[in-house]
Amino acid sequence: MGRAKLLELDRLRNKFPRAHKVLVQLFEVAWLSILRELESAIDAGATAPKALKKVRVIRGIHRAALKLLTDCLAADRRDILKRQPSFLTSLFDRPFEDIIAAVENFRVADVQVERLDAEISRVLAVARPQERFALVSHDTKLTGAMALSLVKKLEAEGERCWIAPRDLPLGSNWNSELYRAAHQCTSVILLMSERAMNSRMVQAEVDITVSRGIPVYCVKLIDEDVAKLHLGLRTYQNIEWYNRRIDELSVLVSALLSVMHVKPVATPSPSSRAPPHPPRGLPR
Repeated sequence: MGRAKLLELDRLRNKFPRAHKVLVQLFEVAWLSILRELESAIDAGATAPKALKKVRVIRGIHRAALKLLTDCLAADRRDILKRQPSFLTSLFDRPFEDIIAAVENFRVADVQVERLDAEISRVLAVARPQERFALVSHDTKLTGAMALSLVKKLEAEGERCWIAPRDLPLGSNWNSELYRAAHQCTSVILLMSERAMNSRMVQAEVDITVSRGIPVYCVKLIDEDVAKLHLGLRTYQNIEWYNRRIDELSVLVSALLSVMHVKPVATPSPSSRAPPHPPRGLPR
């Protein structure tokens, strides 16, 4: 990398420190060109939201990550403006109370920027999960025992799993925890039964994970088309497991392990992506 390129990188990092930190995590390759586009818009007088709207590739990221990036860019823009001639020069003929109010507004903004710096790493943990685990999506009433046995066998083989209600923290909200797990998991094992197909929880989990484009391994417990649950499931790996006994789970575990480490052929859906729940760390 040439000296001029290094100087350019260093200049952008210093000018947009918070936005740079977020963009590097979200766009490992394209962050430099994105930041250049944002700089042009900011220098032309655009606000942070308007500047981000000019960059097409940013529209596909999670809503929470987009909000974080907007806040970071706004904070960087505020710092840029503060390095310009003091705003007090425009208040020299204003009443004393107006000058005090303007100063207090800047103090509040500084406190918000400090809090924003502390939030960056926490929100990025949701935007880009660091730990690999499989969400087991199932109907808890009829297939709960089978699902738990399956999880124990998979975990004995080294596969980390998340399953309700086992992994729900005591006193937590069921909907919120399932929502978080669906956004943080790196694959899904779907036990498709008749009750699961009519379960709003299962449908929500499938909607989220299919829109994210992560692997979904559908274990068909009934002879039904997976498209009845979600049209996008037709592009994923299916395992037929009709009328099998629970003591035959070792065969199912072997079948799952044989496909779980193969690169999936499914591609992310172009539909809008659902926002992640405010993060509190990966499910236990």
